Amino acid sequence: MSHSLGFQPFSVPELGEGGLRISSLDPFLSRSNYFDGRLLKAADLTRDQQYLDERLRQTGRVLGSGVVKGLRAELSAAQKITVSAGLAIAASGRVLEAVNGLTIDLTERADIAVINQPPLRYFNRGLYALILQYTEKGVGIAETYPEDIGQKTQPRINSYEEGVELALLPLRENYPSGGALSSRAALAAKFLPQLQPLPEIPDDAVALGLLAIDKNIGQWLDRSLLYRPAGIQLQDNVPQQLLAAHYEELLAEVLSARNWSSLPAAFAAGQFFQWLPPVGSLPKQAVDPEAALQRYFPESFKVSIVPVRKEDLPVLEAEAMLEQAIDLSRDTDVEIMILAPLADADFNFYARRLEAPTATAAEEPFALSARLLPGLLPLNLTARPLRRPPADTAQPNYWRNVWERVADGQLRYLRRPARIAENHVSTVVLARGFQLPEALPPDSSELEQLNQRLLQAEQARDSFQTQLQTSRQQLKSAQQEYARLKVEYDALLNSGGQTGDGLAARIEARGLRDGNAIEAARKYLDNIANQPKLRELTGRVLALLDSVYDRAFWPSLLQSLEAGSLEKLLLNLLETLQADKPAHEYIVNAGPDLGLKDDTLQVWKLSAEFLGR
Repeated sequence: MSHSLGFQPFSVPELGEGGLRISSLDPFLSRSNYFDGRLLKAADLTRDQQYLDERLRQTGRVLGSGVVKGLRAELSAAQKITVSAGLAIAASGRVLEAVNGLTIDLTERADIAVINQPPLRYFNRGLYALILQYTEKGVGIAETYPEDIGQKTQPRINSYEEGVELALLPLRENYPSGGALSSRAALAAKFLPQLQPLPEIPDDAVALGLLAIDKNIGQWLDRSLLYRPAGIQLQDNVPQQLLAAHYEELLAEVLSARNWSSLPAAFAAGQFFQWLPPVGSLPKQAVDPEAALQRYFPESFKVSIVPVRKEDLPVLEAEAMLEQAIDLSRDTDVEIMILAPLADADFNFYARRLEAPTATAAEEPFALSARLLPGLLPLNLTARPLRRPPADTAQPNYWRNVWERVADGQLRYLRRPARIAENHVSTVVLARGFQLPEALPPDSSELEQLNQRLLQAEQARDSFQTQLQTSRQQLKSAQQEYARLKVEYDALLNSGGQTGDGLAARIEARGLRDGNAIEAARKYLDNIANQPKLRELTGRVLALLDSVYDRAFWPSLLQSLEAGSLEKLLLNLLETLQADKPAHEYIVNAGPDLGLKDDTLQVWKLSAEFLGR
């Protein structure tokens, strides 16, 4: 039926038995009143068609506009857009169903010239909305009888067939600059917050995708920017859901493109995305829990990782989906938790061995951890490698075992709520249960209960005193062992510092990679080859200096050697480090007097900022 309906209420005062009433009536919701002897005309039957059509569209509007199922759009290399069969509800409430798949051939210049007004065989450069819209076609000819003898017979359309058709509508948004993936990511901030259909899209149509055309060729087709599931406007976290769907689609294409180009899957999210949903996937290769590294999120983010059960993922993600989206260009203080899903058997075996140590109520009744369930402390990750103590090879590496059981594509991240930082709840609780204390006899008096509690407290006190004595003995033994190891360490340090090979080997073991620093270190060793005191002082300073300062340390030694203040620098720096003070404070203050250059002092400051000092 070729008509357009709209809801236009108006108030009509009516006077009935109950007094004055205010009514809201719609002329399009009127139906014919049938009775015997009435003359029926075409207008009466048309009114009933309009009534039924409007009632059906009201039902569709209640359900919400969008795609119900199917209708997946694809752009092939042959410049053909195919849409699978499916069902959708337009903004007007009209149900749109494609029984069979539909296809648009972008190379059919003749068809394009016929459809375009004025006739053009080419597409203008820009963005186009791929829509599925309502259409109808007249079928057959019906002969009409004249109402008067003098009138001529006029043919009319016998019936109408209703259906759907694909169409491309040009949008007002300018064609984005850059590559296809970065352009689609940039458009997310413009299209995804719009929950209602674009003004260019008719009320009897739904959007299925966004097509970019340049030089009369379809460059890319994005399904999620304009696609809206039916009824999603009625939910609370609509922007987060739409951003998550678009992010997952774009991430899959990014990984596919990098795999096709033989590029590693480990990359920074800011390389392709500007916005990240509060919950999403990330490449497994971007995380290395054994080295406590992650390469996906910015360095300013606080990122940690923890194993979880697979069946717990929906609950955790549903809660985190209520958080705000992540703006990679502006947000800095964001806490991210990476979840490594495990099956029940793997979680029970491996995750248990990553538990934080907890006390036992029978042994330590006054310890806070005796009242808590055991928890998994998240492993903090950094964007840059830090100097860490060597791993204990005698202990099993359970993170390696966990990581081997996480398949590609299963790693998930979520934005941690701000309240975690407020109440310091930062563990994932392992609900393995605990044993409740035995209940007191119901006939015990209050005095008996107090006596029993006092007896339990005295027993706990005696147990605590015994444990305290044992701990003191263990502490004394540990102090003696520390003193012995310190003597051996100092002897080894002094012997290594007196030989050229020992000092050179120690420099190589620190993993020096900077070209300027390597050249400065070589020149410095050549100049002090016959000065054992300076070599010994250099070795002692190296044992206490963090390797992050190496880029500034060796040029500083070389410059102070040329200025004649090398021994003064080494002695004062060693005294600063032995006092557990930051090395850069002394160097920055005394650097000009020692003959250090301004660019070298700037490297000291940058190294200190990297360590957060």
